[in-house]
Amino acid sequence: MSPSAPNSRARNPNGPHVVAAPVPPARRQATTRVQVDSWNSAVVHRLHLIAGRLTYKEIGARTSTHPESVRRYFTYGHPSVEFIAAFCRAYSTSADWLLNGFGNPGRSALAESRGQLGARVL
Repeated sequence: MSPSAPNSRARNPNGPHVVAAPVPPARRQATTRVQVDSWNSAVVHRLHLIAGRLTYKEIGARTSTHPESVRRYFTYGHPSVEFIAAFCRAYSTSADWLLNGFGNPGRSALAESRGQLGARVL
């Protein structure tokens, strides 16, 4: 190894066997995570309100989304922007309502989901 070549091993200033203690996450990060989780579960809840008893396959066909992706969005949340846009178009739903809960979901959206529910029961 030549003297001008950089050392391939990084030297630990605290000694070779000393490991730094983990730094606890900031309190603000935990609050943000809880806010995101509650927002996400609210979006999932509103998706279920509009979809009624439609299958993932039926929702996927109307939104051009694979049924497995629809299942994940409806189970775990975190839907893609493309899915949200397609869902709102397909079910005449307000994106502002779906994402934030503001305003009305759209009359045709709720009427259609209730109609689907009634049609399946009969």
